[in-house]
Amino acid sequence: MRIKNEGPNACYVRVRAVFSDSDVGQYVHVDWNTEDWIYNKEDEFYYFTSCVSEGEHSEYLFTTLKVDPMIPEHFKKDVELIVYAESYQADGYNHYQEAWMDYQKNID
Repeated sequence: MRIKNEGPNACYVRVRAVFSDSDVGQYVHVDWNTEDWIYNKEDEFYYFTSCVSEGEHSEYLFTTLKVDPMIPEHFKKDVELIVYAESYQADGYNHYQEAWMDYQKNID
C-alpha cells in the first residue's frame, strides 16, 4: 500500500491503519516498512519521512498481510484493514515533522 499525490503541490503524508476487529488483527502479520515510514504511538499514525512530489508515490507502507496459522478457530472470520490517509502541503517546510507540527497547531 502506498500513497499517490494527485494534487498540484508536493506534500507530506501520514496514514492510520487499523483492523476492523483488533482481536483478529493480533493474529495478522504486516510487513511494515520502518525504513521510510515512522510510527508515532501517541497519535497512531505512520509518517512518510520524505516529501511526495506531484504525480509521485510514497514508498510502500506494507506489501503483505499474513494470517498466523495458529489463529484460534473463533477468530477465523472476515476482517478489514482500514486505511485512513492525510496529506499536508510541503511548501515552506524542510522536514515532515515541521509540517505536521504546524498542521496540528492550525487545527487546535
